[in-house]
Amino acid sequence: MKRAVSVILMTMVIVILAAATTFELRPELPQIKTSGQFSSVNLSGGQLYGEPGSPALPWLGTKILLPLGEEAVSISVKLSQPQIFKLDKPIEPIQSQFPFSQTDLPPLLGPDPAIYNSDLAWPRSVHNGVNTHFLAGHPINFSAVCPFEYYPLRNELVWYRLVSVTVESTPSVRASASLNLLKQYEFTVAKLERSIDNRDALLRYETRTSGYEYLIIYDNAK
Repeated sequence: MKRAVSVILMTMVIVILAAATTFELRPELPQIKTSGQFSSVNLSGGQLYGEPGSPALPWLGTKILLPLGEEAVSISVKLSQPQIFKLDKPIEPIQSQFPFSQTDLPPLLGPDPAIYNSDLAWPRSVHNGVNTHFLAGHPINFSAVCPFEYYPLRNELVWYRLVSVTVESTPSVRASASLNLLKQYEFTVAKLERSIDNRDALLRYETRTSGYEYLIIYDNAK
């Protein structure tokens, strides 16, 4: 009984301490081309992500600054403002990657029947989970998100003009340890600005909690 109560209390503490950071993406209009048996999809800033044989859809990377001393525990993605494209050909499948030096390349992979013969949308999940790294003590979550849903049997591609990404974070041992390396100098903030998407979150870090900057004045004549 005591153990059950302890587990409930710990869960309540985690829920209370959890913070949510939201960032919105507005992807550019995709470029769709047809060549041979397949259609190809290109998106500015997008990279192909997935297993060989799955539809070659571009994903977008996100780099979201989290509150100090916290680590990402979950992510949710809301897709809105859809636009539907009726395709002439199915989307080309992702191919296996090989070294440039390899000459005996196997035949190209065909579409995965489990995906292309399904009436379900692809991808099944529009994000790849959470992954927190630390830059000078500042936690940043790296996740990839997909602004598309592809329906193979209908040969329809849905592109979403607005992608809202929400990352839940909580204090953790790893995040607390990173505070020992916390730096908030001007050049650190400048590097953060270049490294994250939600630059408005830097307003939370205006109050310096560590470090000092010095102005050294000396006499050239001496």
